[in-house]
Amino acid sequence: MNSQKINEHYKTLAPDLISNGAYYDLHILENFVKKHYSPSSKPLAMAVGFSITNEAGIIKNFHKIAYGIPIEDSKVFGCTLVQSSDIKGIVKDYNYVMYGNDGDALDDFTWVRPFLIGNFEPDDYDFIYIRNPDILNAPRLDAWKGIILRANDHLKPEGLITVVVRESDSGKYHTLLDMLNRDAGMKPIVSEPAGIEYKNKHSMFEDFHHTVGVFRKSNNLND
Repeated sequence: MNSQKINEHYKTLAPDLISNGAYYDLHILENFVKKHYSPSSKPLAMAVGFSITNEAGIIKNFHKIAYGIPIEDSKVFGCTLVQSSDIKGIVKDYNYVMYGNDGDALDDFTWVRPFLIGNFEPDDYDFIYIRNPDILNAPRLDAWKGIILRANDHLKPEGLITVVVRESDSGKYHTLLDMLNRDAGMKPIVSEPAGIEYKNKHSMFEDFHHTVGVFRKSNNLND
């Protein structure tokens, strides 16, 4: 779909996001996730490695647009290894955020911290969003494999993990899929190009929204 049409469409549906990048994310979620996903009436989500793109606003608007769930009925937590001083001011739409060592998605405690420290009711996650993971070298590939498996541990049976990969990382993304399949027997139900046609062929968004991977919860991981 043409990027200009995507912008025009979501500026009306989600005017509070005010970001072309966020509109492209919404387009991806509606077109690649919606048909596979049945969230609870009060969905709980985690944005792994959250950024200035405001993944919380994207996730809450997605649930509102696609399923009619009021913004206030969606809860989104965010975790990142970045220190809070580097990204402050972008967290208004999050219900709980974790930074630095507290935001390490490889650590099992990060996934339950909001319930134990933030006083939220314990639950597994309906939706886990991983946007532009940095997977260019082997140690990071192994870490992201571990993060996806950790996310799987905390996913509801009907929940989904969605990964959006940059074009510059797309080659390594296929290596990551091979590792998940080989080491854990985990395969995506969706893995394909986002198919957004950009007016500006050199737009940074063309790199950011290249490939989409969607995973269901796996209960048959290899030992």
